[in-house]
Amino acid sequence: MKIHEVDDIFPLYGVQESLLFHYLMDPYSKSYHAMIYIELDGDLNEKCAEQAFFLTVRNNFALRSVFHWNNIGKAVQVVKKNATHLFIKRVNDCVENTDEWFATEAEKIWLHNINIENAPYIFCLLISPPRRSAIIIKHHHILYDGWSNAIFINEFWENYRIVLNTTNGRDVNTVSEHAFLSTGNTCSADKRSLIKDIPQKLASESYDDIFSQKQYKIKSNETYKKLLINKKTKSIESSISYWQDYFSKYTWLSEKHTYNLEKNSYIKHSLHVNNELAQEVIALARRTNASIVNIWSALISYVMQNVLSCDDIVMGLVNSGRDVPIRGIDSIIAMCVHTIPLLVKKIASNSDIIDVINKIRDDMINVIDYPIQSEHDIAKLFKRRTLFEFVINMLNYPVNEVNKITDCLNVNKWYSHEETSYPVCFFIKEANGFEVFLQYEESALTTDQVKQIDMYFNELRKMLV
Repeated sequence: MKIHEVDDIFPLYGVQESLLFHYLMDPYSKSYHAMIYIELDGDLNEKCAEQAFFLTVRNNFALRSVFHWNNIGKAVQVVKKNATHLFIKRVNDCVENTDEWFATEAEKIWLHNINIENAPYIFCLLISPPRRSAIIIKHHHILYDGWSNAIFINEFWENYRIVLNTTNGRDVNTVSEHAFLSTGNTCSADKRSLIKDIPQKLASESYDDIFSQKQYKIKSNETYKKLLINKKTKSIESSISYWQDYFSKYTWLSEKHTYNLEKNSYIKHSLHVNNELAQEVIALARRTNASIVNIWSALISYVMQNVLSCDDIVMGLVNSGRDVPIRGIDSIIAMCVHTIPLLVKKIASNSDIIDVINKIRDDMINVIDYPIQSEHDIAKLFKRRTLFEFVINMLNYPVNEVNKITDCLNVNKWYSHEETSYPVCFFIKEANGFEVFLQYEESALTTDQVKQIDMYFNELRKMLV
């Protein structure tokens, strides 16, 4: 890489170092890969979609980033002036079963390996004439977090509308056609590669008319720099002292429940959350001014304490990392999250759940003032490979709120999928109620324990009432 190709260089932020560790352990693993699939119904202007994508890339440093660590002493995130991604365009013009075609293409994207040194994410445009299309974004979490996915998607659609209105729907100039892969007839014996690197040179001059519009504000890298500086001002010594005291009287449960962390075979299990339970959670949030994640943390801790037959338990709670007084922090695409270890004391069936929720909320506020570079650094203090008995992750992808893109283009459906290296993880999605998924490494939980989790979930509403 030449110096004139570089826009900026950042040290890795917090959890990025842990993610790099996992990546180097197994570069072909799908751990910390995430994918979002958005299916569309209506007239999608392909050229405008392509140009909207490149506008979004130009305006966000993370989407022009790669990661380097060899022969430089310390791993860094390098922001390039031009593109660092894979762009795929696939067209279906012969397959009659379009549902199967979309599902197959999405599976191919998920199975494709990501190389964070060259292209940490993939943007895929699927076209099935005349009125059906889909957008797939797959990335490695070292690049950006789930919050950023919503920013990426919303900004992409904003750019799409700007380009469409600027050009009045006529053909627009984009990067030369050889930059894209459009295999066309997927039924042929053509065995060409499904993915082709886009050239590192963007036709930026074709965007000048759009960037000059007052409605389009170019973001800078300064917000992210302030986040890095804010982190460095914290005292590592005081953080170490805090965590040593926090866990001083805890007997680690996973010494009795050993997880096979070398194996990466996960099972995904859907947990039943009926409408009555969802309404009770929302009502409790309103009554107590607690967050939804605080309430679910208390409920799932109660379930796992009973299933694992323990009193106290340590969970990992994924925090947005954007609760800092930095202007613009909520609108940048970056990896800001960190996983907070929280010790939850025994929750009896007759415990006041509000007291438990308030304790979790207060602990979350306190631990933010005592950051460590990553949860693995805390684990090292106690000579452990992992801190958590389980992790809770809220999937905050608010794209279901954006049903109408233009007058003739709508979101038909969407879903997200991601994997971690944690042995037991609960994913919670809020969409017309709640969907809760349990993802676990097959040696972490027995079949009977999973059945017990199901049973306790069915009893949670009684506990709340």
